[in-house]
Amino acid sequence: MKQDFTAIELDHRTDCEEIQNILGKITGARTVPRVFVNGECLGGASDPKTRFCSNISVNMTSAAAKFVKNLIEKEKVLIFSKSYCPYCKIVKDVFDEIGQKFTAVELDQRNDGEEILTFLGHMTGANTVPRVFVNGEFLGGASDVRELYENSDLKTYFD
Repeated sequence: MKQDFTAIELDHRTDCEEIQNILGKITGARTVPRVFVNGECLGGASDPKTRFCSNISVNMTSAAAKFVKNLIEKEKVLIFSKSYCPYCKIVKDVFDEIGQKFTAVELDQRNDGEEILTFLGHMTGANTVPRVFVNGEFLGGASDVRELYENSDLKTYFD
C-alpha cells in the first residue's frame, strides 16, 4: 500500500535549530528523524518499524516501568545506557567533564534491559540509548546533551 508523506530535510533549512528545539519540546527528543502520523509522534528511525511490524505492547505498570519512573524521580542525573555504546560514553564524559555525578543504568547488563528500553521508547519517543534525564526532565540523547554542553546551557540545570 502506497502512502503519501512529507519529508522535511532540516539540513537544507535556515531554521533547522528552531525546528529541532520545537521537536525537543513536543517529543522530548531533538534528534531526527521524527516520524509523525496523523499528528502523533511515532518516534525516531527504529520506532515506526517496531510499532507497525510487531505486536509489542508496553505494560505501563510493570516492574520495569515502576523501576524507571522511580529512578527518574529519585536521581538528579540519570543515564539509561549500554556499556559498549560510544554515544553513551560521550554523555558520561560530558557529565564527568563538568563534575556532575550521575547514575547510569547499563541496560545490556540487566535481565530486564530490553523491557526497560521498550518502556523508555514509549515514554521518550525513541528506543535508543543513551536516554538522559536531569531533575526528572528528559533531555534527550547524546547529541542533545552534547549540544546543551557546548552552548553552556547544560550548567543551567545545576545552578
